[in-house]
Amino acid sequence: FNTTAKTVRQLARCAACGSTLTLSGNKYGWARWNCPSCKAISTDAVMPDTVDVLSHILTAMVRNPELIQAPPQVEQPVQGMPEQSENEFNLAIQAEDFDEPAARAKAISLAAARFDALGSEDYETMRIQYILARAEQNGGLDTALLRQITSAILIFPTGEVSLKLKNGQIIKRSDLT
Repeated sequence: FNTTAKTVRQLARCAACGSTLTLSGNKYGWARWNCPSCKAISTDAVMPDTVDVLSHILTAMVRNPELIQAPPQVEQPVQGMPEQSENEFNLAIQAEDFDEPAARAKAISLAAARFDALGSEDYETMRIQYILARAEQNGGLDTALLRQITSAILIFPTGEVSLKLKNGQIIKRSDLT
């Protein structure tokens, strides 16, 4: 439990202000989350409950990696580079005097253009889905998996616990039911 508690403490953030949370013990030995910045505290958010919720969320994501979606993005002007590269590649492979090195160069150019067009959130989404699809369910909280895919554990003043994934998506326990 020490490794688990350490990992959770390192990732725990106040959902109200984003600050790193601290733990304080009470007379019963239960550690409660406190926010030193905005003073938000929850009488419901205790470490064992937090770990249980995180285990539930992580297990649900391992069972269904399709839950992971890239957050909606603000529309940006579409660049014609991937389409132009695709057209050049198609012309190269359909040419009567087929030039394999030139076609290979066009294929590499097309792959690079497609990769450049891929947003970081899209890349992270695919990476997280890939990791989850290959994860094994071992019972309990897999802290290594949690660190690979999570940027923060958000703890609300109400005691609700959510995961903020590295792609920016926030997964709440209520999203999984």
